[in-house]
Amino acid sequence: MECLTAKFRRGAFWLWCLSWCLTMTHCLSAQSYSFKHYGHDEGLTTTVNRLLQDRQGFLWVGTANGLFRYDGQRFQRFGLADGLPSVGIRDIHESSDGTLWIVTSGGLARLDHNRFESIKTADVDGLEGVFDIVSDARGRFYVSSKNGLLMAEPAPSGRSRGDLHFSFVNGVPRGPVQGAHLEPDGSLWFGCGQHLCLLENGRTQVFGPEQGLPDD
Repeated sequence: MECLTAKFRRGAFWLWCLSWCLTMTHCLSAQSYSFKHYGHDEGLTTTVNRLLQDRQGFLWVGTANGLFRYDGQRFQRFGLADGLPSVGIRDIHESSDGTLWIVTSGGLARLDHNRFESIKTADVDGLEGVFDIVSDARGRFYVSSKNGLLMAEPAPSGRSRGDLHFSFVNGVPRGPVQGAHLEPDGSLWFGCGQHLCLLENGRTQVFGPEQGLPDD
Protein backbone atom coordinates (compact mmCIF):
# COMPACT_ATOMS: atom_id res chain seq x y z
CA MET A 1 0.00 0.00 0.00
CA GLU A 2 2.79 2.41 0.90
CA CYS A 3 4.48 1.56 -2.43
CA LEU A 4 1.32 2.43 -4.37
CA THR A 5 0.94 5.67 -2.41
CA ALA A 6 4.53 6.65 -3.20
CA LYS A 7 3.99 5.91 -6.90
CA PHE A 8 0.82 8.00 -6.85
CA ARG A 9 2.65 10.90 -5.25
CA ARG A 10 5.48 10.66 -7.78
CA GLY A 11 2.95 10.59 -10.61
CA ALA A 12 1.10 13.60 -9.21
CA PHE A 13 4.40 15.47 -8.86
CA TRP A 14 5.37 14.87 -12.49
CA LEU A 15 1.88 15.88 -13.66
CA TRP A 16 2.28 19.12 -11.69
CA CYS A 17 5.71 19.68 -13.27
CA LEU A 18 4.27 19.12 -16.74
CA SER A 19 1.39 21.49 -16.04
CA TRP A 20 3.82 24.16 -14.74
CA CYS A 21 6.04 23.82 -17.82
CA LEU A 22 3.04 24.18 -20.15
CA THR A 23 1.85 27.23 -18.21
CA MET A 24 5.31 28.86 -18.35
CA THR A 25 5.58 28.11 -22.06
CA HIS A 26 2.24 29.83 -22.62
CA CYS A 27 3.29 32.84 -20.51
CA LEU A 28 6.61 33.19 -22.32
CA SER A 29 4.93 32.96 -25.69
CA ALA A 30 2.40 35.57 -24.58
CA GLN A 31 5.29 37.95 -23.76
CA SER A 32 6.77 37.86 -27.23
CA TYR A 33 6.72 41.13 -29.15
CA SER A 34 6.65 41.97 -32.82
CA PHE A 35 8.34 45.13 -34.05
CA LYS A 36 7.50 47.29 -37.04
CA HIS A 37 9.87 49.77 -38.65
CA TYR A 38 8.66 53.34 -39.16
CA GLY A 39 10.61 55.63 -41.42
CA HIS A 40 10.49 57.71 -44.56
CA ASP A 41 7.48 55.89 -46.05
CA GLU A 42 5.36 56.89 -43.04
CA GLY A 43 6.70 60.47 -42.99
CA LEU A 44 9.41 60.11 -40.34
CA THR A 45 12.61 61.44 -41.85
CA THR A 46 15.26 61.68 -39.13
CA THR A 47 16.78 60.14 -36.00
CA VAL A 48 14.50 59.82 -32.96
CA ASN A 49 15.50 61.43 -29.63
CA ARG A 50 12.31 61.30 -27.50
CA LEU A 51 8.99 59.43 -27.46
CA LEU A 52 5.71 60.12 -25.67
CA GLN A 53 2.19 58.74 -26.08
CA ASP A 54 -0.41 61.26 -24.92
CA ARG A 55 -3.71 60.44 -23.22
CA GLN A 56 -5.54 60.67 -26.55
CA GLY A 57 -3.34 57.91 -27.98
CA PHE A 58 -1.20 60.02 -30.31
CA LEU A 59 2.50 59.14 -30.42
CA TRP A 60 4.80 62.17 -30.29
CA VAL A 61 8.33 61.76 -31.62
CA GLY A 62 11.09 64.26 -30.90
CA THR A 63 13.94 64.44 -33.40
CA ALA A 64 16.82 66.69 -34.37
CA ASN A 65 14.69 67.95 -37.26
CA GLY A 66 11.34 68.69 -35.71
CA LEU A 67 8.50 67.19 -33.71
CA PHE A 68 6.32 64.48 -35.26
CA ARG A 69 2.82 63.28 -34.29
CA TYR A 70 1.79 59.77 -35.34
CA ASP A 71 -1.94 59.03 -35.71
CA GLY A 72 -1.63 55.34 -36.52
CA GLN A 73 -1.00 55.85 -40.24
CA ARG A 74 1.16 58.88 -40.90
CA PHE A 75 3.59 61.20 -39.10
CA GLN A 76 2.74 64.91 -39.11
CA ARG A 77 5.74 67.21 -38.67
CA PHE A 78 5.78 70.36 -36.52
CA GLY A 79 8.56 72.91 -36.90
CA LEU A 80 9.32 76.63 -36.78
CA ALA A 81 6.24 77.51 -38.82
CA ASP A 82 4.10 75.86 -36.11
CA GLY A 83 5.56 78.00 -33.33
CA LEU A 84 8.41 75.83 -32.05
CA PRO A 85 11.47 77.89 -30.99
CA SER A 86 13.77 75.35 -32.65
CA VAL A 87 13.51 72.05 -34.55
CA GLY A 88 16.01 70.36 -32.20
CA ILE A 89 13.73 68.50 -29.75
CA ARG A 90 15.20 67.67 -26.33
CA ASP A 91 12.21 66.59 -24.24
CA ILE A 92 8.45 65.96 -24.49
CA HIS A 93 6.12 66.13 -21.49
CA GLU A 94 2.37 65.96 -20.89
CA SER A 95 1.21 67.76 -17.74
CA SER A 96 -1.66 66.67 -15.51
CA ASP A 97 -4.14 68.88 -17.38
CA GLY A 98 -3.27 67.23 -20.71
CA THR A 99 -1.12 70.07 -22.06
CA LEU A 100 1.84 69.05 -24.21
CA TRP A 101 5.18 70.72 -23.38
CA ILE A 102 8.23 70.62 -25.64
CA VAL A 103 11.82 71.46 -24.73
CA THR A 104 13.84 72.48 -27.77
CA SER A 105 17.45 73.59 -28.19
CA GLY A 106 16.02 77.10 -28.57
CA GLY A 107 13.70 77.16 -25.55
CA LEU A 108 10.45 75.87 -24.05
CA ALA A 109 7.07 75.70 -25.80
CA ARG A 110 3.58 74.31 -25.18
CA LEU A 111 0.81 73.23 -27.51
CA ASP A 112 -2.31 75.40 -27.61
CA HIS A 113 -5.04 74.63 -30.18
CA ASN A 114 -2.72 72.75 -32.54
CA ARG A 115 -0.09 75.48 -32.45
CA PHE A 116 2.93 75.94 -30.21
CA GLU A 117 3.72 79.05 -28.18
CA SER A 118 7.06 79.90 -26.61
CA ILE A 119 7.24 80.11 -22.81
CA LYS A 120 9.67 82.42 -21.01
CA THR A 121 12.00 80.70 -18.53
CA ALA A 122 13.82 83.41 -16.56
CA ASP A 123 17.32 84.25 -17.80
CA VAL A 124 18.03 81.03 -19.70
CA ASP A 125 15.89 81.68 -22.76
CA GLY A 126 17.51 81.21 -26.11
CA LEU A 127 19.92 78.77 -27.66
CA GLU A 128 21.01 75.77 -25.54
CA GLY A 129 19.30 77.15 -22.44
CA VAL A 130 16.96 74.41 -21.18
CA PHE A 131 17.12 70.61 -21.19
CA ASP A 132 14.23 68.78 -19.44
CA ILE A 133 10.77 69.48 -18.01
CA VAL A 134 8.64 67.59 -15.47
CA SER A 135 5.51 68.51 -13.53
CA ASP A 136 3.51 67.13 -10.60
CA ALA A 137 -0.21 66.62 -9.99
CA ARG A 138 -0.41 70.02 -8.25
CA GLY A 139 0.64 71.78 -11.44
CA ARG A 140 4.18 72.70 -10.39
CA PHE A 141 6.74 72.63 -13.20
CA TYR A 142 10.47 71.99 -12.95
CA VAL A 143 12.84 72.80 -15.80
CA SER A 144 16.53 71.91 -15.89
CA SER A 145 18.75 74.55 -17.46
CA LYS A 146 22.34 75.56 -18.05
CA ASN A 147 22.19 77.93 -15.06
CA GLY A 148 20.28 75.85 -12.50
CA LEU A 149 16.89 74.35 -11.65
CA LEU A 150 13.80 76.40 -12.47
CA MET A 151 10.35 76.04 -10.94
CA ALA A 152 6.95 77.54 -11.71
CA GLU A 153 3.89 77.34 -9.48
CA PRO A 154 0.44 76.89 -11.06
CA ALA A 155 -1.28 80.11 -12.06
CA PRO A 156 -3.72 81.35 -9.37
CA SER A 157 -7.40 80.72 -9.99
CA GLY A 158 -8.84 83.19 -12.46
CA ARG A 159 -5.53 84.01 -14.09
CA SER A 160 -4.36 82.89 -17.52
CA ARG A 161 -1.97 79.99 -17.97
CA GLY A 162 0.21 82.53 -19.72
CA ASP A 163 1.00 83.99 -16.29
CA LEU A 164 3.21 80.98 -15.49
CA HIS A 165 6.42 82.39 -14.05
CA PHE A 166 9.67 80.45 -13.69
CA SER A 167 12.32 81.25 -11.11
CA PHE A 168 15.42 79.48 -9.80
CA VAL A 169 14.87 77.13 -6.86
CA ASN A 170 16.49 78.37 -3.67
CA GLY A 171 19.12 76.06 -2.19
CA VAL A 172 19.90 74.28 -5.45
CA PRO A 173 23.50 74.71 -6.64
CA ARG A 174 23.71 77.09 -9.59
CA GLY A 175 25.24 75.65 -12.72
CA PRO A 176 24.22 73.10 -15.35
CA VAL A 177 21.27 70.90 -14.32
CA GLN A 178 20.09 67.97 -16.44
CA GLY A 179 18.03 64.79 -16.27
CA ALA A 180 15.15 65.78 -13.97
CA HIS A 181 13.10 62.87 -12.58
CA LEU A 182 10.04 63.45 -10.38
CA GLU A 183 9.00 60.80 -7.84
CA PRO A 184 5.30 60.14 -7.00
CA ASP A 185 5.86 61.66 -3.53
CA GLY A 186 7.01 64.95 -5.08
CA SER A 187 10.75 64.59 -4.51
CA LEU A 188 12.90 65.51 -7.48
CA TRP A 189 16.14 63.88 -8.64
CA PHE A 190 18.38 65.73 -11.09
CA GLY A 191 21.94 65.90 -12.30
CA CYS A 192 23.74 68.92 -10.86
CA GLY A 193 27.11 69.44 -12.47
CA GLN A 194 29.03 66.19 -12.01
CA HIS A 195 26.89 65.13 -9.04
CA LEU A 196 23.37 63.88 -8.36
CA CYS A 197 20.96 66.07 -6.38
CA LEU A 198 17.72 65.36 -4.56
CA LEU A 199 15.19 68.11 -3.82
CA GLU A 200 12.90 66.93 -1.05
CA ASN A 201 10.65 68.98 1.26
CA GLY A 202 12.42 72.17 0.24
CA ARG A 203 15.91 70.82 1.03
CA THR A 204 18.60 69.77 -1.42
CA GLN A 205 20.95 66.83 -0.92
CA VAL A 206 24.04 66.41 -3.08
CA PHE A 207 25.40 62.92 -3.81
CA GLY A 208 28.97 62.53 -5.02
CA PRO A 209 32.15 60.53 -4.34
CA GLU A 210 31.74 60.89 -0.55
CA GLN A 211 28.39 59.09 -0.81
CA GLY A 212 29.80 56.42 -3.12
CA LEU A 213 28.64 57.98 -6.40
CA PRO A 214 31.47 58.56 -8.92
CA ASP A 215 31.76 61.87 -10.75
CA ASP A 216 29.64 62.17 -13.94
